[in-house]
This record gives sequence, C-alpha cells and structure tokens, in this order.
Amino acid sequence: MVLIIARVACSEVAPLHRNARYDSSFLKGETILYAVGVRRHVMIAHSLRDPYFGPAAALHGATYVVDVEFRSEHLNAKSVVVDIGAANERLEQVLKSLNFRNLDDDPRFAGQLTTTEVLAAHIHDELAREFAGEFRGELKVTLHESHVAWATYMGTVS
Repeated sequence: MVLIIARVACSEVAPLHRNARYDSSFLKGETILYAVGVRRHVMIAHSLRDPYFGPAAALHGATYVVDVEFRSEHLNAKSVVVDIGAANERLEQVLKSLNFRNLDDDPRFAGQLTTTEVLAAHIHDELAREFAGEFRGELKVTLHESHVAWATYMGTVS
C-alpha cells in the first residue's frame, strides 16, 4: 500500500467564531508539506524480560504492520519526496533482517528490551542510513501492534 499526502501547515491561524463560515484567507504564512508513505509487515519473536511487562516478559510472537512516512517541505529534482519503489524495496530489506527472528538472540539488541518503541527507532535509523544523501526531511516510522495500539519514532534525515 502506498500513501501520498499533501497538506497545508499553518504558522498562524486566525481565531474561528462559532458561526464563522470557512474562508481560506485565515491561512497566513502557509507551508506546503509533502509526505509519501509505504507499508509492510514483519513477524518477530521476543521477550520483554522485566516484571513491568507482565505476561509479555515471556517469549511471545508479534506481527507488526509497519508504516513509514517520508515528509519534506520540498520535492527533489524529479518532483517527488522520495522514489516510492526505492522506499518499498529498502523498507522490505530492513524488515527482512528482523522477520521470523527471535530478537532475544539478535546481537544488535543485546542488553536492550525490544519494545515496540525500540524497534521503531531501529527501523528509522536503518532507513535513515539507506536514504542518506538522497532524502532530506522528517522520517516517521510507526509499528502497529494491533488496530488499537501502536508506537512511532520520528526524526530528521539530512
């Protein structure tokens, strides 16, 4: 699945009154923000070895839906934020290194609790390396544990 968003972010918004009609003139100092997103999934096993996590302290499996969004105020020389095909392929490669693995045995996570937040940051950092020099902007990685729970890591790529 591919997500493309274009939206307007406002630096100043005039107050709206209860009976005011919509008028786009209230936008001042607008900035166009482009976003391109891709989605994949990954299946992992891990344990969160701390009593804080209750039953999740035991070894268990998790399937995450992974959404990645590349955001930029500007399009590149090819009039895109990032190549969608490249985003898909590189996300797939990053996830391939995690898929069907017990993260408790993965030396990349030695001494860490592999919480959803930690995994989102790991995927972000791997993609940031992959796109260094090619993409400038904000990279947002969201791991959905279910339809009601998720964690996100966002950071700048330059």
